[in-house]
Amino acid sequence: MDSNGQNRSLKKLRFPPVAYALAGNVLLYASLPPVGWSWLAWIAPACWLPLIESHEFSTHSQKPPRSRRVYRTLFCTHMLFWLLLLQGMRLAHWTTNFGWIALAGYLGLYLPLFIFTARTICHQLRLPLTYSAAIAWVCVEWVRGYVLSGFSIGSLSHSQVHQLWVLQIADLGGGFAVSFLLVLGGGSLYRLTQKWLSHGQQDVPWRPVLVEVVIFTVLVTGTFLYGQSQISKLTEPSTGPLVSVGLIQGDTYTEFDLSREEYMAKEQKKQKTYNDQTIRALGSETELDLLVWPESMYPIGPLLDTGDNSQTLYVPAQPLEVSEDQVWVKQWADNLKRGQELQHAEILGYLYGNQDESGLGKPLMLGGTSSVDLTLPHTPSYNSAALISPKGEVLDVYHKNHLVMFGEYIPLGEVFPSLYNFLPISALAPGKRDITFEIDGVKFSPNICFESTVPHRVRKMIAGVGEDQRRPDVMVNLTNDGWFWGSSILDLHLRSNIMRSVELRRPNLIAANTGISAWISATGKLNSFVEKKQAGFVIAKVGRAVEDSFYLLNGDLFAILCGAITLISMGKLIRNRSVVEASNSEKSYT
Repeated sequence: MDSNGQNRSLKKLRFPPVAYALAGNVLLYASLPPVGWSWLAWIAPACWLPLIESHEFSTHSQKPPRSRRVYRTLFCTHMLFWLLLLQGMRLAHWTTNFGWIALAGYLGLYLPLFIFTARTICHQLRLPLTYSAAIAWVCVEWVRGYVLSGFSIGSLSHSQVHQLWVLQIADLGGGFAVSFLLVLGGGSLYRLTQKWLSHGQQDVPWRPVLVEVVIFTVLVTGTFLYGQSQISKLTEPSTGPLVSVGLIQGDTYTEFDLSREEYMAKEQKKQKTYNDQTIRALGSETELDLLVWPESMYPIGPLLDTGDNSQTLYVPAQPLEVSEDQVWVKQWADNLKRGQELQHAEILGYLYGNQDESGLGKPLMLGGTSSVDLTLPHTPSYNSAALISPKGEVLDVYHKNHLVMFGEYIPLGEVFPSLYNFLPISALAPGKRDITFEIDGVKFSPNICFESTVPHRVRKMIAGVGEDQRRPDVMVNLTNDGWFWGSSILDLHLRSNIMRSVELRRPNLIAANTGISAWISATGKLNSFVEKKQAGFVIAKVGRAVEDSFYLLNGDLFAILCGAITLISMGKLIRNRSVVEASNSEKSYT
């Protein structure tokens, strides 16, 4: 028997490695949208534990062919999992198939990385199998959230968004804490099954199995009690002022290769839909303070960033010589900006002028549009959210910081600009500044599109303290999910937003083209939402934040701890290999 009290004979695989790889990926897929059987997430990790424990293949040099075959199998099955889960990413245009396949191939690497990491922790540090797997899973999910700017959609924890009592521990360790608990559950199930399959052999003692099961039971019980306590505390009625927000949803799909007539007809239909839903929202709530239109849906743009009057301005897509006459360039830019202000005032005047005579207010507008910075020679373009007063004045603009690969930029596109000839997108620049704005003492922090899927990005936005020493109270996500044509990508995006609410203990407001627009409470509860592929609106009433979570204040501390354990195990692996190689060299010499 080994140091964990397990029979080495039981570490032989009962089935081919592909069976374990497929089973885990099938169960993981079924635990997430579109199937959404959340209970399968407690079982899926158990399918991979035999591969972690087994001595039939090894990362050591003695059996490299066997190891390579197993890791290739893991990669192929996990890539297939991502192809199925993210298939909605290919729907907007035929060229997006290339990005979909490339992304799935990249993400497919993380299952073999998980198995390798867990095996290293288990066999080098002699930690129990279950805890080695849980630590490795957290470490791998954490890495995935940072590499290539981060991609955290489809995390294991996202399977549990309807189990609010489980989610609440995310305010301590982020979604990583939930994923850790789920892998522990799979590990306990595996150990019980392993004991049952031993048919009562005396050399497979119950004690190690019972210890793991008891510890898991205690953790689940503690999670339940903590979850119920947090839900009860955070659902108490707010005593401060509430701000009313109208989240507008249209049903315009992203399409390319349209004729000019088709494009104009589509734009007119889109504008009418958003106008109509906005007027309905204004009529349903007598004192709206803020209207939010999704990413790219506000019709006026690109907005011009001209800095202050002392800066040199440049004309986009023109030789630098054109910008030498600064008097003309600044006059041209001022005329465009004045024209845009008139357009802002005209559209808002139309929307507010269609109210009845019940004395409705005139809210601010937060609209998703585009911007061009004329103060830089290359005049970069941005994906932006503009805060506009009822009189048409642009009060502030947020430029999206976290760009979507193959949607807003192409890797190496700056080095090889011709790559943009193959995709129907233009290169966008990342923003450098977060913004907040305040209404009746409630501070709002906007983000755009998939920024809300990256935990550390949103946490950074909320953790920032303003001059008044206060953090933002409410998150606002403006997104155009019309790229995904009503697929389960919309559900996965919503689940990411739910996780951000619990992690940071902030309400989350989503204005999403084609869905899913929603008002999410600080406990992760969906207070109100609009179904996918429908036009509609949500009226949310939000106040000041009740508390700052441990995760908000301390970040990925739990994941970093798991990462440190992983690094120690990797260091020991490298040292042991060096010793073996030195010993083999000495024997060869003698």
